[in-house]
Amino acid sequence: MNDLVVDFVEQRASVDLESALRAVPSGVAKSLAHETNRSIGVTMRVLRTIIFVDLSGFSAYLRKTDDDEAQRVLRQFRRVSRDLASEMGVRIDKFLGDGFMAVSVKQDAGITFAMELQRRLKEPAVGLRLRIGIASGEMMLIDGDEIGRAHV
Repeated sequence: MNDLVVDFVEQRASVDLESALRAVPSGVAKSLAHETNRSIGVTMRVLRTIIFVDLSGFSAYLRKTDDDEAQRVLRQFRRVSRDLASEMGVRIDKFLGDGFMAVSVKQDAGITFAMELQRRLKEPAVGLRLRIGIASGEMMLIDGDEIGRAHV
């Protein structure tokens, strides 16, 4: 299937790159680049909502609690986040320790995701609180990665 998409893009690119890119789903370029270990050189502008989430106070929490409890809290945080993202059509791009970056194609889905995550994880553990930042706007999509400035 991936070879089919690459062939399609390469065929259409020689005629009309813009049309070829619109015909390929936005996540396909990133997937192809990772699976084939090569870049297919896809660059375009897209509207995205980026959500940054952090368990504020987690480093201090680690010093006060045992490893089992810290792992339980972190696993629950990640499970709830993944489940909600899946429900709402939001993609968690990467986990970074006690936080993550998520991407939404639809601004309202990204904002609703952030609000619902805040509700579901109101008190992740004693001394911890959820902090969320949202940026939305036009970005460059380069080989499947969203890059650029957005409006906060």
